[in-house]
Amino acid sequence: DERNRAVRAVAEQLRQQLIDGSASASLQQLALQEVIAPLAKKQEAAQVLGLAATFDEIFPRSLLVEMSRQEQIQPADKVLDELLAQRFLLSGDDGASLWLSPTLRAYVYERQSPTDCHRRHRLVATYYEAQAEPLLAARHWQRAAQDARAVRVLLPTVNELILELQSKELIE
Repeated sequence: DERNRAVRAVAEQLRQQLIDGSASASLQQLALQEVIAPLAKKQEAAQVLGLAATFDEIFPRSLLVEMSRQEQIQPADKVLDELLAQRFLLSGDDGASLWLSPTLRAYVYERQSPTDCHRRHRLVATYYEAQAEPLLAARHWQRAAQDARAVRVLLPTVNELILELQSKELIE
């Protein structure tokens, strides 16, 4: 009887949480902890996933590999292939582009040190600046806490971006 009462009480509590949505955030955190748990024993894989969390868009595999090498993660390609095999990252364009889910990205990003994040964003911003991607470069300069540099990247391209109907992105 006691077991049955406990099961009913838990079922009622879960039903109530489902109705009011109060448990969704905590359940999501628990699920993300469970997903990330296998990486606790694989420091290089966790580091590469931390690097990937720098991006909030589709990004080039070659850039992630280069960033991994700069942080002395060896062998970067092998670690990246393991993350792809375990579906932490998804690839496209015959493996040339990568993507990290926004939910997992936010969870991993929150656990990175601000110093590392700023350094990584500066590296990515420099890359996008060289690729003539001013919006992406400016976004990463902002996240690197270098707003003045973001403005210097955007100002010369404002008219062009407005003509391309990217005013919303420009305002952001």
